[in-house]
Amino acid sequence: MHEKNCYISGAITNDPDYFNKFAFAEYEVYAMGLRPVNPTRLVPMNKDWNWEQYMREDLKHLLNCQYIYMLRGWEDSYGAKVELDLANTLKMKVIMQSEYQQRVR
Repeated sequence: MHEKNCYISGAITNDPDYFNKFAFAEYEVYAMGLRPVNPTRLVPMNKDWNWEQYMREDLKHLLNCQYIYMLRGWEDSYGAKVELDLANTLKMKVIMQSEYQQRVR
């Protein structure tokens, strides 16, 4: 397991621009010296899957990380709340995008 994996978490459902937001977050995670784990690239967008199937796949990737990067608007996503709850339970380091972006400006 890579010691600096950082899972990117945020709203996907009902956000037509989610892929671009996650892709931009990859650059931010790289800039922090971490290895981004982007679920929108790792989990195939299989139109036949339901929400629960996507979450099962996403959580597998989260379990291999030591950090979680919460994108702005994560509060509106039930899935992101589940991911954050699991990350907190497993004592992962939590980074909020809004706080990171304020520090670098």
